[in-house]
Amino acid sequence: MSKSALKISFLLCLLCIFVVTLTESQKYKPTWESIDSRPIPEWYDDAKIGMFITWGVYSVPSMSSEWFWWFWKGQPQSYIVDFMKKYYPPKWTYADFAKDFRAEFYNPKKWRDIIVSSGAKYIVFTSKHSDGYSLYPTNVTYQWNSRDVGAKRDLIGDLQVALKGSGVRFGLYHAMIEWFNPIWLADQRNNLTTQHYVKDYIFPQLREIINTYKPDMLWNDAGWLAPSWYWNATVFLAWLYNESPVKDYILTNDRWGSDCFCKHGGVWTCSDRFHPGHVMPHKWVNAMTIDKGSWGYRRNADLRDFYTIEELLKEVIYTISFGGNILINVGPTSWGTLAPIYEERFGQLGSWLKVNGEAIYKTTPWIHQNDTLSNRVWYTASKKDKSTIYSLLLDWPVDNEVTLGALKDIPVSNVTLLGSEAVMKFSQESVGLRVVFPYLNIRQMPCLLCNVVRRSPSCSGNVCEFKWTIDYKFTMMWYNKTSEETEYQPIVQDSTGFVKRRSTTKDCKETHTVVTLSEFKELVSTADGDYRMVYAINGQIPGPEIVVTEGDMVSVRVHNRLKTEGVAFHWHGILQRGTPWMDGASMISQCPIMPGQVFEYRFIAEPVGTHWYHAHTGTMRNDGLSGAFIVLPKQPLSPQQYHGEFFAVIQDWTKRSAAETTEAYRGKLFGLEDYAGPCKSAQYMSDGVANIFYLNVGLVNGRGRRYTDENSINSEKVYIPLETFTVQPMKTYRFSFINAGFAHPFHISFENHDISVVALDGSDVEDQKCDAVVISPGESVDIKLTANRPPNNYNILFKTMPMYSFQGIFQKPRLTRAVLNYEGVNQLIIPLSVPRFCTVTNPCHVLNSLYGVQLLLNFIRQSNPNNQGTTSCMQQSCQGAGSCRCTHTVKLGLNNVVQLVLFSFSKGLKETHPVHLHGHQFHVVKVGYPKYDVATGIAITPNQDIQCLDDHCTKATWTVPSWHNGVPDLNLENPPIKDTVTIPWGGYVIVRFFANNPGFWLLHSHLGYHQSQGMALVLQEGDTEDIVHTPPNFPTCGSFQITKEQIEKVISDHEKILKAREAGKVFGRPDLDDFVSETIDKKSSTGLITAIYDDKSKTSENSLTSDAHDHPNATKSPRPEKNDPFSLDDR
Repeated sequence: MSKSALKISFLLCLLCIFVVTLTESQKYKPTWESIDSRPIPEWYDDAKIGMFITWGVYSVPSMSSEWFWWFWKGQPQSYIVDFMKKYYPPKWTYADFAKDFRAEFYNPKKWRDIIVSSGAKYIVFTSKHSDGYSLYPTNVTYQWNSRDVGAKRDLIGDLQVALKGSGVRFGLYHAMIEWFNPIWLADQRNNLTTQHYVKDYIFPQLREIINTYKPDMLWNDAGWLAPSWYWNATVFLAWLYNESPVKDYILTNDRWGSDCFCKHGGVWTCSDRFHPGHVMPHKWVNAMTIDKGSWGYRRNADLRDFYTIEELLKEVIYTISFGGNILINVGPTSWGTLAPIYEERFGQLGSWLKVNGEAIYKTTPWIHQNDTLSNRVWYTASKKDKSTIYSLLLDWPVDNEVTLGALKDIPVSNVTLLGSEAVMKFSQESVGLRVVFPYLNIRQMPCLLCNVVRRSPSCSGNVCEFKWTIDYKFTMMWYNKTSEETEYQPIVQDSTGFVKRRSTTKDCKETHTVVTLSEFKELVSTADGDYRMVYAINGQIPGPEIVVTEGDMVSVRVHNRLKTEGVAFHWHGILQRGTPWMDGASMISQCPIMPGQVFEYRFIAEPVGTHWYHAHTGTMRNDGLSGAFIVLPKQPLSPQQYHGEFFAVIQDWTKRSAAETTEAYRGKLFGLEDYAGPCKSAQYMSDGVANIFYLNVGLVNGRGRRYTDENSINSEKVYIPLETFTVQPMKTYRFSFINAGFAHPFHISFENHDISVVALDGSDVEDQKCDAVVISPGESVDIKLTANRPPNNYNILFKTMPMYSFQGIFQKPRLTRAVLNYEGVNQLIIPLSVPRFCTVTNPCHVLNSLYGVQLLLNFIRQSNPNNQGTTSCMQQSCQGAGSCRCTHTVKLGLNNVVQLVLFSFSKGLKETHPVHLHGHQFHVVKVGYPKYDVATGIAITPNQDIQCLDDHCTKATWTVPSWHNGVPDLNLENPPIKDTVTIPWGGYVIVRFFANNPGFWLLHSHLGYHQSQGMALVLQEGDTEDIVHTPPNFPTCGSFQITKEQIEKVISDHEKILKAREAGKVFGRPDLDDFVSETIDKKSSTGLITAIYDDKSKTSENSLTSDAHDHPNATKSPRPEKNDPFSLDDR
């Protein structure tokens, strides 16, 4: 044996003797000073990764969480109370669930395999939760444990036996409080002056599990309702550390009373999902759960409720870097299995740890936890070899290299990649250590690629299926998404500044619960910070993103749960080639989906790009019904251009509903934001074009704050979270913005950052560097940004256009903000404001900025092109000059190149009009501008290229006759491709497209208040026989009229039927048969006749009422499976 080895062995032996000596000579006293002096066992600090298993009777109802009983009977939540009323008999009790807690598929050996393969080095298994049910044959309680009722076995003992020899340490969870235990409730009533519950119940139970199972860890819980002196915590812990059979190795936590959290006991838990943000002076743990909404199993969880593997790995790395352990929870089913999502996550974690476990287990925090330059790099250090430092990357470097600022000027002798023998090149640079990575298989990478837009998980093969429920939702209210029935609680801010949710009962008893920031972001649609009932898709505003691949078959089943409104959805930018009836233009390509009905959209995803969807019924898109629709290329860009991608729906959110705002506009309530308030005159952009709507609030992905005219720095409600985009320094990102707005274009800029526009309306353009870009309602833009500024928070500004009052006084643009957050910077820090000042010598470059836009079309009402219930524009009354309310249809020859000249020569106020064409992308080949005043920049007269032939300019021609044979100065080399374009007031835009998509396609203004009033026309592309037929049973709609004579005939026929019945005649007699046949042939009320005379019919009054509201095709469809809300049966 060498001298160094001998020295190490000697030191280890001396340490053993020293530890034994301390253990034998020191008895822990029942004081916190003495108890807290006990060191944390070394095995725990080395283990790092643990698995929490939360299991009990609550997994039978598997609704809401492990607190089901409390939220049913203790602090009733309406969604649970209603759930029990709907599915269980009136006298059902929580104890009745226990008999179904059978654990019939419980296989401890399979659980052992999952635990071992996950990389967890210890488990914490529930012995008893606050419902009092024990998962072992306790002698403290009777008939409320797994031996006497339910599984009829020792669930704890079976798993402990299976884990022997696996190297996984065994811990137990124990809840001290039992919500409805009468002994505990008696102590409470006595203001805790008695301790019968502790002495007669808790102590015996705690000693029982310690003596029976001899666990390595005791995770005590639920002590927050009483201080530690009530629980006799120090007395029990002194026994545990001095006399119990596990005194030498047992580990405990800090949940021994309301005065103990993060202060006394063993390892500090502090709170669930604890993140200190710095190295703690005491060992701590992050106890978290893969299901973000519950620790116990719940059937009503959605896929989005679970941590992705990328999110889970980030939690692991972050926790270990700061010196903590992580305890990852799983909630088994009542039949004893782990849901596949848990198996997958733990399997993925285990695969990652097999390669990278050396950087996790038996490590200690380094002098830097997070890199000073590359903020998505974290550090740990080896306990064994202090010279070994581990750099944990959350992403594989896009350019195969990374610079580590924390290692600047630190001598480095070698760099290796765990799990690989490839050579790593490195060099010290002025800013840090530059490391070049080899090209490797993805399985060898330190981490999976994070934060890149990917295909939706609803896709399988080349089919992507989505299920939507359209329902009402309230803004600024906490929304319980785990409930089958809606439940809202208003968000309020108390006098101390805490943000809380307010819950009331029928007798006006109130509870106020603090809302965490993550809960606020996830469960509250803030909108403008006011309470308002709006529309939502699956409870989300804006709606859920759709991310698919070019060529995918997309299926979206829409279930309309609104009470009175019909709805239809348009897929803005999607061509709908071969499926024109799926375009979603209400009363053009389909009937509205009526309340209670389900409609399935099915179409091919094309073209590639940033698109979106929105309701195409009235102004519903402006009140919540819109979202992003991203079509990815079949083959990803190579080499990869972007480290991450973000997309956001932006819009101007009206103070009242968009429908009310539109009706007020139609009723000429100009300038009245408040009907009883002061009148505000129209605002004018710098070229004199008007906007009669003041911006209330701008929203970015449904979030925004109201900034007033007087103060554009501070907002009214600073506690409303802003949308935040987190980036890594020196990386390049793609931002996709969609304007789903009502009236306002937005001027978008990133403070202190250069940007380039790379796509408009989903179509790529050559990179155009700029300071800002403007998009009008209906348009989208893709922006490239490199995060090359010092790490901080920066403003992303969304401004209205510069405005002047009617009196010519300059007014600051109203705005909203989002936050560009550099990884590692606290998101709550106020963004660094670095405004860009535009001067004559240093001008700002703004793209897509067209001041003064309007398209003048006849004001029409939207309608079905088959002319049922519509007024044709070919009628006599619409042939004269002026405007007319009619269905304006223009027929286009199939396979022709169509050139449209869209011009705007309105009188009076000069307004703004983006124009969108369905079913096509077009080339913008020319833009003609009005004449501007050189001194003021105001548009003064319309462009002279077009000559009006009547007062309203509904008829016009080219001023120069030769232009009919060819317009000069067309851009036919590289014209931009768009589906929405803005037309300068007093000017025109010429677009061209290929008419090769047969169907009826809408061309309309994309301003909410004009579109809903019918500023549109229909392009009929091809003859009727060229258009693909609708699918079988496709709903039809139209107007209905009946004459006085016809209704009298129906009534008379019905009276004859009733008289025949009174006379004793029965169905089947020749004379009655002839009469019925005659009335059927004359299209009488056949449905009513069948209901009365069909002997097999059991039609009730209720079903007759229902049929009266159903679409006629509903009677031809098969009945759905029971309880299927997405059945295509109209019901």
